[in-house]
Amino acid sequence: MQNAVPEKVIPKIAPFGGQLIQTSLSADAEAHLREAVQAVQGAQA
Repeated sequence: MQNAVPEKVIPKIAPFGGQLIQTSLSADAEAHLREAVQAVQGAQA
């Protein structure tokens, strides 16, 4: 996805589960994304 707002996208895709495999983000940004996805998935469990 390009030009997407993470706060809107993550809750929409998180219910589908899956695993984040590779991104072109910096290590810090990727870690933030992983944490955000895990938080949303945990809240829906």
